[in-house]
Amino acid sequence: MKIKLGSRLTTLREMKRLSQNEMADLLAMSPAAYGRLERNETNANFEDLQRFSKVLDIPITDLLPELMTINNNNNQHQSGLIFGNINNYYDSTTYTKELEHQVKLLEQEVASLRRQLDALLPQ
Repeated sequence: MKIKLGSRLTTLREMKRLSQNEMADLLAMSPAAYGRLERNETNANFEDLQRFSKVLDIPITDLLPELMTINNNNNQHQSGLIFGNINNYYDSTTYTKELEHQVKLLEQEVASLRRQLDALLPQ
């Protein structure tokens, strides 16, 4: 999935009072590459959206344009998402597996952080 979100990124970055260079640094990308995103000269993928969301400390949905889900009656295993005027179709099983994998990674990270915290706390 690739979407353009330049003006949205610009607005959110400015609300956080970050310069383009600061934002690029936080995202570990070159200022030129980040500038191309804001000018809609390049698209963002889902992994980029996750990074933007984390850096800006906002829900990922705040980065997305209005979202609609459309079910395909001819194929029970597909649904469509419309972002502005871009149609993206996913196999729901694959998408669900991706999300489940991300949840497992987050659960592992939480468990690791709990172990670190327990090690720091007096017994």
